[in-house]
Amino acid sequence: MLESYFNERVGNTALTGWVPIAGDSMWPSLKPGDRAQFQTVSAEIQLGDVVVTCTGQRLISHRIIRIEGDLVVTAGDNCRLPDPACNAKQILGKLGAVERGSKIFAPSAWNVGPKRLGRLWLRAKGVASRLKFTQLFKGQ
Repeated sequence: MLESYFNERVGNTALTGWVPIAGDSMWPSLKPGDRAQFQTVSAEIQLGDVVVTCTGQRLISHRIIRIEGDLVVTAGDNCRLPDPACNAKQILGKLGAVERGSKIFAPSAWNVGPKRLGRLWLRAKGVASRLKFTQLFKGQ
């Protein structure tokens, strides 16, 4: 399944691939519907890099918040809790360009970093969902 995300190969080594962005955990940097290009990590990863990790059958694009030896901890910019630590070998690549609609953005254009606005957006979205749910049952 994961091999379908890779589009260039040299032998068995993947060089680049694209992953769909589905959630709000990295908003406003990454938005649902975006496609993000990743490249295998050839240099050392650093704090703040946005990487693609593989956990089971899921691909997750989150920011590195801690590196402890071979263990890497990532988190979505809008997540209260970090992801479980993973081995650096589980990192498929570092995000590069992002395709949003018909435009392609370089990392300097899309990678705005953690923003308080993103956390407020998710809270507002959650409140709106609860209000819709409550109104649904009040109408019956």
